[in-house]
Amino acid sequence: MMQESVNVEVCHSYDCSDLSDRFQLLLEGLDFHVLIDSLNISRWNIFKRNKAKTEFFALAVILWKLALEQSFPTIAEHCFESFTERLQSDMSQNKVILERIQVYNEILSHKKNNDFYEVATYLVDLFTLGDGDQKRYRLQVSLDIRKVYNIIFDRLI
Repeated sequence: MMQESVNVEVCHSYDCSDLSDRFQLLLEGLDFHVLIDSLNISRWNIFKRNKAKTEFFALAVILWKLALEQSFPTIAEHCFESFTERLQSDMSQNKVILERIQVYNEILSHKKNNDFYEVATYLVDLFTLGDGDQKRYRLQVSLDIRKVYNIIFDRLI
């Protein structure tokens, strides 16, 4: 019971612009190279690395949405929509990124933040070309996605 009153107080002390601004700063500082390396993408494959950065950017936005839903359920959807509207107006690649955000939103809509294996499987299938140890890649990417989610969740407020 005490937990609920604390969450309500916290929710009222933050608005969407505060949460969005904090996430934007966090997003700018996220190092996607660890995730890219988990997919075993060569440093020389610039095209694939740039595509992976776009994928992980979009995934990070959805991970933020999941963290919002857990911490601020009453304003989460509004904050997410405001943020994506801002992305749409600010970014030159907005169409591609917004499409990718929708893909990850769909993939994670069922299990939310409970299991990242499905999205890891999607990413491994997207970026690996028949590499022999895909199960290991999927597990590693799943763990790395969990780490990114935890960073976003821990720094949400």
